[in-house]
Amino acid sequence: MPRALEYREVLKRPRAERKGIQVHARKGKGSHRMLVDPVTGRHYPLPHHGNDKRRIQPGYLKDLIRLFELPSNIFD
Repeated sequence: MPRALEYREVLKRPRAERKGIQVHARKGKGSHRMLVDPVTGRHYPLPHHGNDKRRIQPGYLKDLIRLFELPSNIFD
């Protein structure tokens, strides 16, 4: 299971692995940002409360791995 990571680190890794994942700042409800893969059309809301050092919990990371079909060790 991946460990909790800072928000900005979570965004760096999928973009480095798969160039297509984008962040839409204004498409999430409230304080969430929407991660979108334009090729597959898949999207996922990621919590962002104005602090790039906020830690994203392992449950969110597991969902990202599953939904965007990322390598299982991308967040290790």
